[in-house]
Amino acid sequence: MSTEISQPHTLGRSGTLIVLGAALLVIFALLGFRSTLTEHEVFAAEPARELLEGGSVVLQQFAGEYRTKKPPGQSWLIAASLWVTQSRSEYAARLPSAICATGMALLAGAIGSRLIGRRAGIAAGLMTLTCYGVQVRARLAEADMALALFVALSFAGVLLPMLRLRRSLGETSTHHELPFKPARYGFLFWLSLGAAFLVKGPIALMFVLPPIVLWWLLVRFRSKDRANLKIVEMVFLNPYAMAIGVAMIVAWPVAAYLVYPEVLAQWRYELASRAVGAIRRDPVWIYFGFVSLGTVPWCLFGLATLDRRDALRRSIEGMLALWFASGFVLLSLAIAFKAQHYCLPILLPIILVSAAGFERLLVRFTGSGASAQVAMAGWFALAIVAWMAEQWFIEPPRMNKAGVKPFAADIARYVPSDQPIYLVAAGEERVIWYLPNRAVQTRRQDDEKLEAQLARLPRSTSYVISPNGKVEEIRSKVRALDVIATSADYRAREDGAEKRTLIRIEP
Repeated sequence: MSTEISQPHTLGRSGTLIVLGAALLVIFALLGFRSTLTEHEVFAAEPARELLEGGSVVLQQFAGEYRTKKPPGQSWLIAASLWVTQSRSEYAARLPSAICATGMALLAGAIGSRLIGRRAGIAAGLMTLTCYGVQVRARLAEADMALALFVALSFAGVLLPMLRLRRSLGETSTHHELPFKPARYGFLFWLSLGAAFLVKGPIALMFVLPPIVLWWLLVRFRSKDRANLKIVEMVFLNPYAMAIGVAMIVAWPVAAYLVYPEVLAQWRYELASRAVGAIRRDPVWIYFGFVSLGTVPWCLFGLATLDRRDALRRSIEGMLALWFASGFVLLSLAIAFKAQHYCLPILLPIILVSAAGFERLLVRFTGSGASAQVAMAGWFALAIVAWMAEQWFIEPPRMNKAGVKPFAADIARYVPSDQPIYLVAAGEERVIWYLPNRAVQTRRQDDEKLEAQLARLPRSTSYVISPNGKVEEIRSKVRALDVIATSADYRAREDGAEKRTLIRIEP
């Protein structure tokens, strides 16, 4: 995966500044420009707000009720951002994802520089920031970007000492004695693995542990590369790092169960039903398209890297290949519901391969001097300008059609801020993020009857948000009901299925 051009094998200060500068332009500059938080963003952001207002730290809370589908890691990150910025803006909610994207770009640059050279490392960092998958998820207050970063950091815990060995012993050496102590990288591996689990749950472990174990088996029984084998064993089996990582993975489920024993039922659904196909089954081949889309426009450059190298590099590239292939198989076969953003944790190996191909083509067509630098700058300047134009001209008109903010303004006009807002048959209602009012969820289970939800309303005038289609059914079950305001369709649909209604119910 490398070129024959002599370059520094670190990203360096200049490379770091280039990647950071690109991140400021293409990620941070217009981070809040997508003005309304999406439904899934509110699933993480609203629990963060409620945490800062005295809610549970162990479990996410949404309108006062436990939301047990995901660990609270992303809500912790958003809560920290809201607290540091002293803001409840969309920008503050999305800031952790932008920081994670920048961290992944710097990590791609660090690995690419050590594997190929500084120019390819800079290219890998810039490719990370300007590929479609990262561009979308870096500007959403969801867990996907943090998961991708922590998975990448876990792999960095084994890749960085392997790359350090390669630079120390030369390109072709398979020396068994290590010139440094790699065990300390175990802290990077295990802490990152624990953090990935706290952000997304058990699926994070499946992205990391199977490819590491499979690589170990292949090298153990089919390769003479004992030095890299020893590195991985010392990193993985560092007892102190392993104890911390395992404690991070075990402590949260135990604490969640102690706080709310009913959490086990939801976990069974998430782990079993989603895996075997109870939600929706898509074609197993769909991730070929998703991976290509996620790495657009850079993935085709990887075709220029098809060759074979020495044993040490094959071990490193084998780790990258298993990182991608194992995750690809997991997503294709084990997860019933398939979506483009699920493949984000396995895109970095494709980006590194693409950076290697990009570097090779630069050298072939422009040489290794100033012409290569100018050509590279031109490619990435074009990509950065294109993404900024998309964020400025295309995205806001498309996203701002939703009726969430106007509906929140109507609610604020008619309901005093000290009055609670009750959610009846509304589930996890996204408009509450934009309200100063305390929101109270009346539904305990997804299929709970309407009568049970209405029985939880106070014996006084109540302000209620409900789906527009439920209003007449509610009217038939209460003494007096007034319709105050109705939203536009949240998703700009014409059938009214996404409309919400504010009603006042008299006891």
